[in-house]
Amino acid sequence: MSRTILAVALLAAFGCGAGDGGQPEQSDVDDEPPVELRLESRPEIVDRPPLPRSLGDEGTVKPLDPDGEEKTVPVRLGRLFRRSDDRPTHDDERLRRLGIRKYESERLRLYTDLEPEVAERLPPLVDLAYEQWVEYFGELPPTREATPFQVTGYLMKDERRFREAGLVPRDLPRFLNGRHRGYEFWMYDQTEDYYRRHLVLHEATHCFTTCVGSRLPVWYLEGVAELFATHSLVRNDEGEWTLQTRVMPDDKKDFGGLGRITLVEEAVAAGRAKTLRDVAGMPVDDYLKPEAYAWAWAATRFFDGHPVYGERLRKAGQRAVTAGESFDDAFDELLGEDAEDWRFEWQLFARDLRHGYDEQRAAAALEPPSRIDANRGWQSSGSRVQRGQAYTLKAEGRFTLADEPVPWTSEANGVSIRYVGGRPIGQLLGCIRTVDGVSDVFPLGTETTFVAPADGTLFVRLNDSLAELADNRDGVAVAIVPTE
Repeated sequence: MSRTILAVALLAAFGCGAGDGGQPEQSDVDDEPPVELRLESRPEIVDRPPLPRSLGDEGTVKPLDPDGEEKTVPVRLGRLFRRSDDRPTHDDERLRRLGIRKYESERLRLYTDLEPEVAERLPPLVDLAYEQWVEYFGELPPTREATPFQVTGYLMKDERRFREAGLVPRDLPRFLNGRHRGYEFWMYDQTEDYYRRHLVLHEATHCFTTCVGSRLPVWYLEGVAELFATHSLVRNDEGEWTLQTRVMPDDKKDFGGLGRITLVEEAVAAGRAKTLRDVAGMPVDDYLKPEAYAWAWAATRFFDGHPVYGERLRKAGQRAVTAGESFDDAFDELLGEDAEDWRFEWQLFARDLRHGYDEQRAAAALEPPSRIDANRGWQSSGSRVQRGQAYTLKAEGRFTLADEPVPWTSEANGVSIRYVGGRPIGQLLGCIRTVDGVSDVFPLGTETTFVAPADGTLFVRLNDSLAELADNRDGVAVAIVPTE
């Protein structure tokens, strides 16, 4: 698939919020010129230097070793370098007198006016995140000087103090909570411990993903930073706290100050669901508002957590972040063939997203299964329907929705002991996959006659929270025939 075709496919993908008329949103792409996915990125990476070249077959660079001695390192033709470490050095004693202290680990040098018991915990997190960046994207190429990867962060409780100390560049653009430039980042302190850590990881991820020089589309640039910033701290078998990134938030209280899923839920409920076209087209200024980060995270999370597309997105990121290739070209090559499928699946994801969303089980089954399983999300019925035509549906079988405190069994009419999304748990639901979108959800049940709201393929699922599919089992057989 060509990049232009892919760009149209991605940018024309539709969100799932129903309008006042209850009809799926219609495409206007055919009436517009093709729009490329390549977008202006953040200002600090627009003017970065060109990709470094090798010095030739027998060229050398002369970095300093830790003892200050020069050493000669041979460079082979075609070798890629990341940008040189141009961070300024500071008079740490002067800064200490001004109330700004330095806390340093292998990967982060942090200057902050926060209390030591809070500040000293942050640099080790970036060390742990670095291991996960390398695991995901691969090893970064070296600098010409063979310096190790480390970033400098400025975490400001009293911004005035940092400006008077000369630590905030006069030309640094305004920002909502944080901003990065090269191997440095600046951020305001946060009231929530979780969100303070989140922002440190977000900005440090930017420093890692942009140091080779590949231009990243802004939705991915911000989305992948949010992906690695969304984290949990867990104890390992030895009782030590470890960092887990790229997590799906499961409980609001454990992600204080984040609110990404809530923002998406509120937008969908208000009829403001974003299509992938909308997400990809958000201008840089939109990122002065939290909602833009929520949608960028959701789009990247959708691809990354998908059982089919996740590894492909990872490979596209590897080729751009550590190999210096075009992200757009890699995305086109690795994901372009499935554009019609993932734009449909995105709409389901955006509409159904909630805390604890089970990405593996909730992923749509595009090929009709032998039965409709209770532990899966939307599944193809295999039946094409025509708008305005009446159909009779029968669903046979019993299934279990939970085991505690006792097994909850149900048929396709559902049980009114609990409601999910305003409908009885276990009720068979339907929606239509159309040429360019997806219809609203409508109830079906054990035996019913319904009129198709659109042309397309009928998808069904047994109603339950898509965060609670793991303890479901069995399913129903579904038969659909046109009504005479």
